[in-house]
Amino acid sequence: GVAIDRLVAGCADTGNDAACVDAFLRGFGERVLRRPLTDDDVAFYRAVIDGPVERADYVDMVTMLMSAPHFLYFVEHGNDDSEEGEGEPAPLSAFEMASRLSYHFWQTMPDDELLAVAKDGSLLDEEVFAEQVARLFADARTEGALEEFFADWLDPYHLGDLDAKVGTAPYDAFRGDFTPTAELRGNMMSELVGMASYFSRSPDGTFDDLFLSNQSFAKTDDVAALYGVPVWEGGEPPTFPDAARQGLITRAALTASGLATTRPVMKGVYIRKALLCQEIPPPPGDATAVAAELEGQVFTAREKAQAITELRDDCAGCHATLINPLGFVTEAFDGLGRFRSEEQIFDQTTGELLATRPVDATATPYVLGEDLRVATSPADLNSFLIESEKPQACFARQYFRFTFGREESDKEDGCTLASLHQAVLEGDSLASVLKSIALRPEFRRRSFDQ
Repeated sequence: GVAIDRLVAGCADTGNDAACVDAFLRGFGERVLRRPLTDDDVAFYRAVIDGPVERADYVDMVTMLMSAPHFLYFVEHGNDDSEEGEGEPAPLSAFEMASRLSYHFWQTMPDDELLAVAKDGSLLDEEVFAEQVARLFADARTEGALEEFFADWLDPYHLGDLDAKVGTAPYDAFRGDFTPTAELRGNMMSELVGMASYFSRSPDGTFDDLFLSNQSFAKTDDVAALYGVPVWEGGEPPTFPDAARQGLITRAALTASGLATTRPVMKGVYIRKALLCQEIPPPPGDATAVAAELEGQVFTAREKAQAITELRDDCAGCHATLINPLGFVTEAFDGLGRFRSEEQIFDQTTGELLATRPVDATATPYVLGEDLRVATSPADLNSFLIESEKPQACFARQYFRFTFGREESDKEDGCTLASLHQAVLEGDSLASVLKSIALRPEFRRRSFDQ
């Protein structure tokens, strides 16, 4: 009852007050449907009233409004005054653009100011539109949408819960006095996403800053302890004590496995697919058969990966060049993402320490097919990756997909992708790059010839 009274501003139970119902539908309805209601709309929603107006009638009208397609989906028809030719992308209406802007940057409906410039039509003006893009991006609500984008893009899908193996002999022997909790994976992801958000919200933060950072953004004790740094409480983030910990690819969320050993193959697949946007053919159906034959032998994670994947011709073609080397360069970090110079090998049943071997993180990563340079550290790999311009192009593709909610077409969307890619390469701030896509003509148009 209290919620309804607030929505209808005291109109409930005042009798069959047509003006009150009309004001409620046109005011609340405009906000819910993100467009003005027509007379037919008002008549449709008023039809639930049968006799004197009661509080239950307002409940029914609210329920109907919030079940409407215009509330649940983006329903776009384009600007009726458009002079575009048949089959050409049509400009959106002011209210449709307001919704696109608001949900893109805030993941929620337009506020009063955005609705006002949509209602008076001034949002269709280039200067007003640019002002609203700048205002929405500067608002704190944009941070949540950016965090969603980076979390979707950078999520290490192969990384499970890091406490799943606690209580098993090899994992307990490996982890020592550090006890992973059910929250550890989420905390690692928060650190990863927090780094991306920090550089994307900083006025001068660039993609290179994000990709090459050697600072910690850990806000929880567990991740900070794994890094060997203090908890970040704002201000300048602390620097990692280990020189090898440089760049996006060395974050705990991307190097941890949740096992007593590492998973260089999965790390290599992740870098190739998520950060370079390159596809990898699926493995043969019996690819795991080799692994069973190696049980009981003493291998480092790298040696076992090579034995499993590079001895068969039908596997080696991809693993020896596209996958394994990228993962091998990050082998200086253990299954909890901690820096190491030596790898401990444990019996997978008893947890007994079988051997200690020096870590070999040297590899030819084949970032570009003709590039045969050897990487001896993540810093080398970072340089190779940045020089290839592939991570920048992948970032542009991923943000395009997030913005438009669809896969890109190199033919139809090539100009937008090229513009984003070039801005990143030229060192434009991430903030300006992230804003720029909303300023592209494509953002304000919709093709209805599909």
